[in-house]
Amino acid sequence: MKTMRTSVGIVGAGPAGLMLGHLLHRAGIDSIIIENRPEDYVIERVRAGVLEQSTVDLMVESGVGSRLQREGMFHDGIYLNVFGKRRRIDMAELTGRRITVYGQNEVVKRLAGWAALLAAPTLIASWYGMNFHHMPELDKPYAYPVLITLTISVCVGLFILLRRAKWL
Repeated sequence: MKTMRTSVGIVGAGPAGLMLGHLLHRAGIDSIIIENRPEDYVIERVRAGVLEQSTVDLMVESGVGSRLQREGMFHDGIYLNVFGKRRRIDMAELTGRRITVYGQNEVVKRLAGWAALLAAPTLIASWYGMNFHHMPELDKPYAYPVLITLTISVCVGLFILLRRAKWL
């Protein structure tokens, strides 16, 4: 069995675990996400669909919120019936914040898609970088351009695939 070293281990590939992994990656911190359930279960499991404003802000700021902004249903207030009279409570006016209705399985898809896309160059670089005794550039002058071309090609191909599957 091959051993692996990482700075942070995250248990659970739900929205919180995937978001933490994404944020750690953006900060340059190695992490691994461990999930004991099958991928289909994690992605398709129905979860609450209401996101607080701070969660939406974090997703947008970290680069994974564009589809959420396009497809989410934004709610600035709620209606309450009290003694037969309908009253609106305007949350946006009172707090300056609102909630967004957007299925968390969609959030999981976005985060998993970006995690896969960001993992590809990390994986290629780690395989290449661990080969200290037989580094290709020592004998082959085009090793770096080939490696960079391979990395870009894998990332572009993965991006196209994930975009077509509506994961990004």
